[in-house]
Amino acid sequence: MLRAKGFTLLEVLIASGLCLLLVGLFLGVLGLTLRATGRNSARISLQQSALLALNRISKEVQASCVSGLGILQPQGNADPTVLSIHRIADVVNTSPASRAFESQLIVYSYVPGSHRIRRRLWPEPGLGETTLDGLLEPPTANLALRPEPRSLLYFAQNPGPREQILVGQVRSFTVRSKSLPPEVTPPLNLTLELEGDMPGSSQPYRFELSQSLSPRNSE
Repeated sequence: MLRAKGFTLLEVLIASGLCLLLVGLFLGVLGLTLRATGRNSARISLQQSALLALNRISKEVQASCVSGLGILQPQGNADPTVLSIHRIADVVNTSPASRAFESQLIVYSYVPGSHRIRRRLWPEPGLGETTLDGLLEPPTANLALRPEPRSLLYFAQNPGPREQILVGQVRSFTVRSKSLPPEVTPPLNLTLELEGDMPGSSQPYRFELSQSLSPRNSE
């Protein structure tokens, strides 16, 4: 009569140990893969945010002219950076050709420590704004507007009720031209640096992007 064969206790323990070892190796490789994927996704997201933000600013600068750009550069580490843009709405086909400007300014403000760049329109429709607390008259269609430094500083210190956050995670933002403000001499150099946390790393990831551009409608 044949006797049924089974696994011994030793064989079961060895097989269980091998299974646990394989599972541990698989989970270790999976964890490394997920962390690497998370870091790559965070890097790509930060890079895309910087590219989209700088591209938007660049397009609006190029839609203006030199006399329609205002720059407030920081004098110290805690001072804001402000860029105002008065875009051209139309070019009138006269001899000589004349330009018509939009009825609003676009203002970008960065205050160190806020980690974001704000975008606002001034004056904002429907708010009944006529002046900037006596500092600045609203823009007109027949003349490019470049606000004085004190007006640009006001924009940085007094957020608009409808302003938007262009981009967050900002470590630094600079706007420079060849000449000292308030004059603007192209090309304009924009530099944006973002900083974000990396999954599985104690060190943040930093990404810096720069563009050099000139308004298409330079005088």
